[in-house]
Amino acid sequence: MLDKRMKKGKVGNMGEVPWEIKISLAILLLICSYGDIKRREISLFPMLIVSAFIMFFSFISHTQGMGWIDRLYGAGIGVLLIVISLITKGQIGMGDGFLFIVIGFGVGFWNSFSVLIYSLIFVCIGACCLLGFKKKQKKTEVPFVPFIGLGYMSLVIASNM
Repeated sequence: MLDKRMKKGKVGNMGEVPWEIKISLAILLLICSYGDIKRREISLFPMLIVSAFIMFFSFISHTQGMGWIDRLYGAGIGVLLIVISLITKGQIGMGDGFLFIVIGFGVGFWNSFSVLIYSLIFVCIGACCLLGFKKKQKKTEVPFVPFIGLGYMSLVIASNM
């Protein structure tokens, strides 16, 4: 399935993701960003609700070009982040991995990978700014979910141009 999409030039195309899934993920990222900033934790309850919605919607609507294999590979990015969290003893939060499982299942592998790359770029820029303005120390933890939201919204906006 991924090979066919690569040949057609549709890799990383958020245009094929239904708007219901885009909006539900955006709302989920807003809710989780608030929790990550205020409490340094991500609630699993909103993720479960959005996951159920995405599974239901994916089942009833046959999204062209995005099959179950692509969605499972997308969720695999989150599983990889959870494994990294376990290896690094929580340097990357497990909640971030669970969030990427939901994102990956909703938007597929290449879109999820793109969101991860955008998020990493934005968090690096944000951390450099905080260090440069002497607002934070080198060992300060930075909430990652707001940058995931920024990366996700950047990809949605860029794909609609």
